Amino acid sequence: MIWILLREFRSCVLSSLQGQRALRESQAALLEKVEELSEQLKQERQKALTLEGELSTTSLSLQTLDKLSITLFQIKVCTSFSRQTTMKQTSPEMCPFQPQAFRMQQESREGLGFLLPDGGLDDPSRELASLQASHAETVLELQKTRNLLLLEHKITKDLQVQCSQGDERTLHRLSER
Repeated sequence: MIWILLREFRSCVLSSLQGQRALRESQAALLEKVEELSEQLKQERQKALTLEGELSTTSLSLQTLDKLSITLFQIKVCTSFSRQTTMKQTSPEMCPFQPQAFRMQQESREGLGFLLPDGGLDDPSRELASLQASHAETVLELQKTRNLLLLEHKITKDLQVQCSQGDERTLHRLSER
């Protein structure tokens, strides 16, 4: 009877040992799978960061492209306008489209702020684009002012030359009499 109990006990111990061995093997396989999935997760996070960087770069590139296309359009309009007018007919409103186009572009971007989660321009790339648009508008205003000052200087110089020539003619006529 004891032998029977010992055999049963021995078979229970053996089956328990086999079960423990199987559990250890399963645990090792699961740990390998966890390590593999952790590595995949790291790779996916890295890909996500890379894609976010590319998205940021792409959005900045698109904004720059928008600005360049507007600038190109403005240059074409100004060139066309300047070909149609002469220097004497030039007015201070030679290219009124420049600042207005940038303002319209900036307002349209701000108008799309509702697409952001909080409705603001918290994205640094958007803030940078907004600042760049403001800077571009300021630069265009300064260029316009510079061109007007150069034109005024040229007109003043021409008037001075004409006045001095008129004075010389008058003096010459007076001396002939």
